[in-house]
Amino acid sequence: MAGAQDFSGVAKARESTRQFISETYDARGEIQEPLHTTELKRGVLGVFRVTGVALGFNAPAWIAATTIPLIYAVSGVATPLTILIAFLFPMFVLCLCFVALVRRYPSAGGVFTFADQILHPRVGSVIGWIYAVACLMIVPLTSVVAAQYLQFLITGLRSVPEPLIAAVLVIIYLAITLRGVELTAVTGLFLLTIEGTVVLGTGLLGILMPRDHVSLAQMYNPTAAPQPWLGVFSGFLLGIFLLANFDSAINMIEEAKKPVRTVQRALVLTIVGELVIYSVAAIGWARAVSPAVLAHLPASYQGTALTYVTNLYIHGPLRYLPAIVVITSALANLQMAMNAGAREAYRMAKQGKLPHIFAWVHPRYKTPWATALTIAVVSWLMLGILGNSESLYINSVTLLWTAAYISAMAGFIVLAVRRTGSWWLTIVPIAAIGMMLYAGATAGTPALIFGGVWIGGGILLMIYNEVRGAHRPTGVVPDWDLESTRGVVE
Repeated sequence: MAGAQDFSGVAKARESTRQFISETYDARGEIQEPLHTTELKRGVLGVFRVTGVALGFNAPAWIAATTIPLIYAVSGVATPLTILIAFLFPMFVLCLCFVALVRRYPSAGGVFTFADQILHPRVGSVIGWIYAVACLMIVPLTSVVAAQYLQFLITGLRSVPEPLIAAVLVIIYLAITLRGVELTAVTGLFLLTIEGTVVLGTGLLGILMPRDHVSLAQMYNPTAAPQPWLGVFSGFLLGIFLLANFDSAINMIEEAKKPVRTVQRALVLTIVGELVIYSVAAIGWARAVSPAVLAHLPASYQGTALTYVTNLYIHGPLRYLPAIVVITSALANLQMAMNAGAREAYRMAKQGKLPHIFAWVHPRYKTPWATALTIAVVSWLMLGILGNSESLYINSVTLLWTAAYISAMAGFIVLAVRRTGSWWLTIVPIAAIGMMLYAGATAGTPALIFGGVWIGGGILLMIYNEVRGAHRPTGVVPDWDLESTRGVVE
């Protein structure tokens, strides 16, 4: 009898697991309403635009030009393998977790909503703050990068302080952000098209017209790294950084045409697009010139590997093309970070986790203008105080995003166990959390201190909410009642 009961329990768990998986993807676009009421402009973004916004936030040209050479330095010829492994684990695992979470909690709050609804409202306060701050810190970072390359192209700007040029760029993109999400998406797609064409183009030039004959088999052979296997995993953390930011698609869910299905498709398309772009670049650049050379380029090259490879094939005025592309890439990243951070803070304010002023929306353009303006002002302050401290910005942002990603995977683990009664769906996410913890620990002492200060700010915010009696809003849909999140049923 006991054996029969055990078998019945296993069968029930398997059936619950199958149901959990089958209901994760909103194949017919049944969910027409986000989890919470919204004052943002509804139904204006399709899959193509949301994917473009998320890819723009990843900033392919700028990230490829700076990060791939760093991976070459440790992984050598096996750099494409490092990128592939980072894609498969943990980034694609994280993507699937987001797909499942978005199905049950369709909100522009993203990681904040997941933590708030699944883990605990106090955790939600801290995680939402962390994610918004990470987006905020991208704004001064990318404006500084764009300012540096503008000075390279326009000699008259070289006497102007970089932070001042960066502050002007922030003003310009604040205006675009306030104008509306459609203009944001259009400008983002335009900039993304330019940088994507150049990054893929340089990679294809190396593949089709190689100057250094490295076989594809070598590139995907772990023993081809300077230190077999160890070299591949030494570059693994950089591979994670390379593929981050795809989750910004979630921040557009309240403005998407088919909220859940649009964002679920955009999440997968974005991270697969990142894999394709960076793999083609890593393969092509290694066939254009030795990875050892790409890992230690002369400082005179603006745009690092992107410029170096381009100059091997293209001459004349077009040699400035990589610098232009890095500028457009940085500006696209600035714009998308401002949008993602503004929407995260907007949703937190709507949920009572931030002062209500941050929920103010422009009456005509339906954009969260108060949060966008706040991000711009704080960015100006950071530019004035920290100047062009790129490494501090990058490492601090990586640390904060790691914390946010860990919370999302923890949310998925709790949700899966709660819904299925079994643990087997959680094995891979738990391992991915371990890798993310290791990534965060390697951010460096200054970033750990700076990031720790911001995390401390999130804890103070949580305490403030407790003191003023902030509670979970009424009317929130529990995760087990999927039908109540549907708008128009089939």
